[in-house]
Amino acid sequence: MLVPIDRGRPHDVEWIEPLVVNRSVKVLLVLTPDNYAENVLPLIRTAKSTLYFQNQYIAIAKQIPQAFSNLLDALLERARTLGEGFRMILRDIGDVRTMLEVLEARGFDLATQVKVQKATHTKGIIVDSRRVLVGSHNWSGPGTTRNRDASLLFDDEEIARYFERAFLHDWTNLASTKVAGELRMPRVITKGERSDEAVPDGFEAVPWSSYYED
Repeated sequence: MLVPIDRGRPHDVEWIEPLVVNRSVKVLLVLTPDNYAENVLPLIRTAKSTLYFQNQYIAIAKQIPQAFSNLLDALLERARTLGEGFRMILRDIGDVRTMLEVLEARGFDLATQVKVQKATHTKGIIVDSRRVLVGSHNWSGPGTTRNRDASLLFDDEEIARYFERAFLHDWTNLASTKVAGELRMPRVITKGERSDEAVPDGFEAVPWSSYYED
């Protein structure tokens, strides 16, 4: 498959060494349908300087559970209050433009606070370089209320800063304010085409499986 190259962003990738912690840490198991919203809501609301959010998507249907609505309201309130201290990365796959338009209509600033990234499966929230939530929860009505998912909430500066470093690397080097699919459409190479023929300018050749990861 030939996919368009986004020449407007750098592609420097940094290898981040695994963090090894040989001490006791404060961690809370956060589950759905058990206690996700009741613990993540205060996490978001207590952000004083920075809040970094990364997820597959934020799916806002016409009818959503009250708990998910409360999470969205809290996230937007922090985005408006923190300004440059709020950053959000979502995955660049599927109907991304519709999702972004819904978020913009709700009040999120797409120009400065939101980016999209290909090939990401991260789901986490980092608050004030001090607390970090990482796990399997998608941000949707079912994902935050009734699906069987689990996350860990670490109240630990070293662990939070480790994940923050990875987030900021992605924000600077891998995420973009442009939706890849809106640049140029990908092109499928058929079996009848030569695999060694020159790749057209502005495209790169990638396996089908790496483009449609799920």
